[in-house]
Amino acid sequence: MLRGPLVALLRDREGDALPPSCVVSDACHPWTGGVARELSVLRFSFDGFYAFSSLCMRKMNLHRIFEGIDDDDTRPVCVPAFPIDVEISRKRSLGNFTGPGMKEFGEEIMAESERANGLVVNSFAEMEPMFIDAYEAALGMKVWSFGPLFLAPTMPLAATAEDANAVRCVSWLESKKPRTVVFVSFGSLVRSSLPQLVEIGHDLEATKRPFIWVVKPRNLTEFEQWLFEDGFESRVGETGLAIRD
Repeated sequence: MLRGPLVALLRDREGDALPPSCVVSDACHPWTGGVARELSVLRFSFDGFYAFSSLCMRKMNLHRIFEGIDDDDTRPVCVPAFPIDVEISRKRSLGNFTGPGMKEFGEEIMAESERANGLVVNSFAEMEPMFIDAYEAALGMKVWSFGPLFLAPTMPLAATAEDANAVRCVSWLESKKPRTVVFVSFGSLVRSSLPQLVEIGHDLEATKRPFIWVVKPRNLTEFEQWLFEDGFESRVGETGLAIRD
């Protein structure tokens, strides 16, 4: 539904002194590749993951390392043609992008990324030079690292009821010393299983560090029940916030 408005916006700018020269779009919006080609401009695919995980997932998909292996299989499988030795089992790599049509969607994302004029990753070169170089070699295109990227929204002067979590977070953050809080979020699409959430929660608790944990469970009722039975929020008290709205 965004295609029409985006094309119209870019066409309106064609007469500007500096008309649009390229489209930089999230890899999860593969349709933007067609928009760029329609307007005869470059398209750069933005990858929210860093180069290590992106290259690893690409190799796993390209070589279909789990083909014929059951979902519950715990035997480690080597990721081929990777700069370092990496092994992962089928059970630990079920992924979060599951459901009807998601396999085809993933293949569409990969295909459009390969057609892009370049890739932008949410990383910085000094952190993982080996994997950025290997990613460039695997794709046969330039990989630019711009990151880490994050949003820094400003709070409205008069908060509404919908801003309750934001107000709560800002108030809580102001009570902590600068650079002491761990922020944990896996994005807007990821829905984690209960065993994953339990492990993350207990690990955060064990750090004894202040944290804000944005939780998106596959089953909210199941997660809420675990919170109640485990007593997680009671134990962490004011040390951590679990945001799940």
